[in-house]
Amino acid sequence: MDRIAAVVLGVFLVTVGVTHFALPGYFRSLVPRRLPRPALLVAVSGGAEVVVGGWAAAVLTVRQPLPHRLGGPGRAERPSRNPCALSLKRCV
Repeated sequence: MDRIAAVVLGVFLVTVGVTHFALPGYFRSLVPRRLPRPALLVAVSGGAEVVVGGWAAAVLTVRQPLPHRLGGPGRAERPSRNPCALSLKRCV
């Protein structure tokens, strides 16, 4: 993920998470009536957004993406020892 996109995502999620606590009435109005304890659900979801947003901003900007750690594009691959991988005529 691009570092700028990770920071933007993190800032957005943290901002929305904090807004859950600043304007809880608005977020409680979005919770369906059949769900119990809307205040608790709003607080938990706001806390989760703050945690995930902080993680996105901190970890995704520092860590190298998984495909690049595994070699990624441009890495020379070992030739296959499987004769079927080289030619279908040998396997048929």
